[in-house]
Amino acid sequence: MAPSVAASITYQPVNVFVVSKVMSPSLAHTWVSGALGVAGVNVPAPKVYETISSGVADGVFFPMETMYAFKVAELTKHTYRNTDGIYTTSFAIILNSDTFNGLSSAHRKCVEDMRGVKMAAKVGAYWDAADDLGMEKGLEAGLVITDANDSDKAYFKELTASIEADVLAEIDKRGVDGKAALNFFKSQL
Repeated sequence: MAPSVAASITYQPVNVFVVSKVMSPSLAHTWVSGALGVAGVNVPAPKVYETISSGVADGVFFPMETMYAFKVAELTKHTYRNTDGIYTTSFAIILNSDTFNGLSSAHRKCVEDMRGVKMAAKVGAYWDAADDLGMEKGLEAGLVITDANDSDKAYFKELTASIEADVLAEIDKRGVDGKAALNFFKSQL
């Protein structure tokens, strides 16, 4: 399932472009915020509650699971959701080869049996369930969700179109063919 990232807004049910400061816990958030013309407030994700409650940021780009997991639903009453997604954050579980080789054969087998697509599917299913719970808890708390219409989605794509090209150019500067790397990544999905 493709991620459906929401922009949670604290005060009014207007689209995300109305807010002036959006919490940006990662570089991807910062790029998107900049493309949308809002200031990105760089703080780590677990600081979302105090960042929004103190007024340092007006909203945040977060998945629905955070409505419950980070108690965002206590602070935000409106979510502007782009079902095409806003950005993708990748996660990896990395195990040092020395550490892996130091595991018992039974533990190594356990890791081997769960890695790759099987692990990704299991973690993805957990995350989908967490998003469902976040949505449920958000709605229970009175959250109002406004879905982006086709015109809004097209406008968002227009504003953020340069991000991919900029990132690929930075990768190319490091001696890696960014476009080929991106195509390979997409072929693995």
